[in-house]
Amino acid sequence: MMEGKCIEQNGISIDKKKANRMIMSILFNENLNHKTKAKSDSDMVKLHMETIKEELNAYQEN
Repeated sequence: MMEGKCIEQNGISIDKKKANRMIMSILFNENLNHKTKAKSDSDMVKLHMETIKEELNAYQEN
């Protein structure tokens, strides 16, 4: 079942709700790290990649 409104871009179907959830999660993590300086840039990239992979895996399961 589709969660949000899907759009087609360059031949790829994008669920806007899931895309916005990923963006908000990444921005939240960046903002938190900007304040605490707890993680390096490479650690943040790994965290963002993990966020994207989790969302993609959830999308593929639906």
